Order: sequence, then C-alpha cells, then structure tokens
Amino acid sequence: MLRVAGMNRSTYLYRLGHLDPFEADLKQRYEATSIFHESSGCYGHRKITAESARRGTRADKKTVARIMKEEASGSATARRSTGTTR
Repeated sequence: MLRVAGMNRSTYLYRLGHLDPFEADLKQRYEATSIFHESSGCYGHRKITAESARRGTRADKKTVARIMKEEASGSATARRSTGTTR
C-alpha cells in the first residue's frame, strides 16, 4: 500500500498520528459558535470560554478568540454616545 502511494512508512505513521489543526479543534469550534449564536451574538471570547467551561468543554480563551476571528463572529457592541457642548 505504501509503495503504491509512494510514501515512506515513517511518513505514513507521522501523518496518521497528527491531525489537521482545523480538525483538531472541530468540537471547540462547534461549541463556540453554538454559544455565540445562542447569546444572539452578544458574547465575546471571555464569556464563551466561561460558558464552555460550565458545559464541561475545556477551551482556552486564545483558541476561542482565534476561532471567532476565523468565523468572523464579532460580538455586538453598543456605540458610545458622544457628549457635545454648546
């Protein structure tokens, strides 16, 4: 099989043991996006990290921030009112 694929045995075993980075945090990606959409787009990476910990899925805040950046999921922010003087 390896001869047909043109691959060394060591390369095959290396690739077998290492997942694609996208597939490695697929569960975290699904969890983060579901929490984000359940909160109507109001939660940022800190609240999503805390909520995923409450649900039993351990996720690092940097990983959640990266996932949100890749998914283009930005939290809703209220605009600050500008004070004008007359």
